[in-house]
Amino acid sequence: MQCKCGITIPTKAKFCPECGTSAPVETKIEIQPIKQVSHILTVNEASVFLKISRSKLYELVSQDAIPWFPVGSHKRFLTQELLDWAKNRGRL
Repeated sequence: MQCKCGITIPTKAKFCPECGTSAPVETKIEIQPIKQVSHILTVNEASVFLKISRSKLYELVSQDAIPWFPVGSHKRFLTQELLDWAKNRGRL
C-alpha cells in the first residue's frame, strides 16, 4: 500500500513509518456464489423462492390460485411455472 507521503507501507502496519498517518484500509469484497434453484421445488423451497410463508403458500394452493402438482400426498412446484405465475399476477 502506498501512503499519501509516497512511502510504501508494510502490509500489516497500521500507520505510515515515515509520516505517522493511518494506513489505508483495504476493502475486501466477498463474492457470493450464485445459488442454483432446482426445477422442481418442495413446499418449503417454493415458499423461500416466492418469499412468502408456508401458510400463505398452502392458502394459495387451497384456492387453486398457484400452479402445483401432486407427488403422492406431497405438493411440488415447477420453478418456471412459479415465475410465469408471478409475472402474470395482476395482469389477468
